Amino acid sequence: MTTTGRTWAATWRGWSPDDYENLHYRKHSLLLWRRISAASTERTKYRKEAAVSASTAIHIVTLEEFLRRPERADGQREELIEGEIVLSPEPKPLHAQIVGRLREALAPLKQQGFVIEGPFGCQLPNTLPGPDLGVMREERWQEAIQNDAYPEGSPDLVVEVRSPSNRQLGRKASLYLEHGAEAVWIINPKRRAIVVYDQDGIREIRENEQLDFHGVQVDVAAIFR
Repeated sequence: MTTTGRTWAATWRGWSPDDYENLHYRKHSLLLWRRISAASTERTKYRKEAAVSASTAIHIVTLEEFLRRPERADGQREELIEGEIVLSPEPKPLHAQIVGRLREALAPLKQQGFVIEGPFGCQLPNTLPGPDLGVMREERWQEAIQNDAYPEGSPDLVVEVRSPSNRQLGRKASLYLEHGAEAVWIINPKRRAIVVYDQDGIREIRENEQLDFHGVQVDVAAIFR
């Protein structure tokens, strides 16, 4: 608005031209303050998000570094999953019972040249998981024993028991399959069901069904009896 226009508007409202200029200045200042305040809020938000991101950043651990770590004194088990150290408590009796029953049910596989062991570590790229139970060809197992080393690659069959503290099982199942496992069985005691991961996809097996690995059938209900 021109000076003449402002003078006319001020006169129409009964204001002096100086009053009108002061009002215009206050409006401009308020708008500028709002813009500065919004920008400041955005910067503060960005800094908080950056701080949270930095505080939660995962330190990548190499397999060599992981193997040099001392044993824990708090009873927690450590696994290395794609450079991340994952903790889990020692298994409870129910966990151990389920693993024991599966070991018995899978025993006929020994006649086909498999060993059934667990828990033990297996070496994948920058990953050292510890399956609760693994089924592996005898020759691979003996080679690891002779070399005093972890088996390289996944067991042919991997069994893991789900617990509240173990939330990486889907991720681990994908890694197992990617590095040689034929199947991964994730046992869910609360649901009394087993989630099967294999080359055909993912499916849930319930109590009234059976699992099968190389012709050996496992009655799911017997695992949870």
